[in-house]
Amino acid sequence: FKQKTAYEIMPSLVGSEMCIRDRSDTRPKLTASYMPNEDLTFFAVSSAGYRPGGNNSALPPFCAGDPEANNFQRRYTSDKAENTEFGVKARGDSFNFNATYFMIDWTDIQIGIAPACGWSFSANGGEAETKGVEIDFDVELAEGLYMDFAGSFMTAETTIDMPSFGASAGDSLPGTVEEQYNIGFSYDYAAGSKPAYARLDYLYYGESYATFGQSEDQMSPAYEKFNLNWGVELNENSTLQLSIDNLMDNRTEAFKFSADSPGWRPRNYLQWIPPRSVSLRYTYRY
Repeated sequence: FKQKTAYEIMPSLVGSEMCIRDRSDTRPKLTASYMPNEDLTFFAVSSAGYRPGGNNSALPPFCAGDPEANNFQRRYTSDKAENTEFGVKARGDSFNFNATYFMIDWTDIQIGIAPACGWSFSANGGEAETKGVEIDFDVELAEGLYMDFAGSFMTAETTIDMPSFGASAGDSLPGTVEEQYNIGFSYDYAAGSKPAYARLDYLYYGESYATFGQSEDQMSPAYEKFNLNWGVELNENSTLQLSIDNLMDNRTEAFKFSADSPGWRPRNYLQWIPPRSVSLRYTYRY
């Protein structure tokens, strides 16, 4: 058991001075594991964590008429997450496999809010439950040829209605990416008498929304890309590596934002994932 103490800065009741309040709590962590043999492990974890609270800067006068700023308060408090995990780890001569199922109960959630007036602040936003699976493994397909996978599949939903945020129980939390994963293939070989390797990665990122209402105007669409890496050991002191990020030059939106609020002017913009980039690196060790 760990004792955590957070010193929170609080606005004073007099003038603009600040005071410090001491908040403490116990954050337990319990772990149990079982190995039926040397190649297999089962485990369970129960833990808790938190993020300390803080202060928001005062909103400027031009945000007064923005309805998205109605939830503003100068102070937001600590949140708390209670986590439960169950997992398995398996090993063999040519593979490794890890899988974890997790459940998180989250209370007094700290949520970032960005009204259309151009300001932003943090607020506490109710309760939510997050659950999902994380998986990673690697396997030798043939001599020198390997495949690996790492990914997560999850949901994060509110468990109570939050009218002030326009959210109902069961709504997804803003910024939740429900699935993302990476599949990689690597090949070790000899270029003449020199050790070399080639690696190809496929990356997938699921969509996420910036609002509880999952507005198509404020979200990150799903996208995918390939990365390629090649390297050779020139001698015992030097290596050469070629890297190509976004191999297929996929011009995909990374985030789009559109706001038309009565309290501020309309704003529209798009962010794109970086285009194809090529880098060549020479390393010399002495």
